[in-house]
Amino acid sequence: MGNRRGPTLGPTPTPPLLIRPEACHVAHERTRVYLFEEDHTTKVRVELDTGTTHLTGHDTARCNPTDKDVPEIGDELATARALENLVEQLKRTAYGDMAAAGAAPRY
Repeated sequence: MGNRRGPTLGPTPTPPLLIRPEACHVAHERTRVYLFEEDHTTKVRVELDTGTTHLTGHDTARCNPTDKDVPEIGDELATARALENLVEQLKRTAYGDMAAAGAAPRY
């Protein structure tokens, strides 16, 4: 499988804080998106590392043989699907943590 794109390059700059950091919890979570394309199929892996939890979302987009091949569309669709997969995992993790802490999760 050919690697069309590698991981994101370098760290993402931290945006300026609009609130006082000493007044709240501030966390830095690293996210990486990997895209691979071969034979009109784009596969995406999204990794989230919170420092305590590591989750990986996956998904795929395929170009219909009758459609014009526009790789950017496959990239966008596969990435969106992989992010949705990651979101569901992250919510399940949070709900499990809430239940372990004695709080009732709201679905």
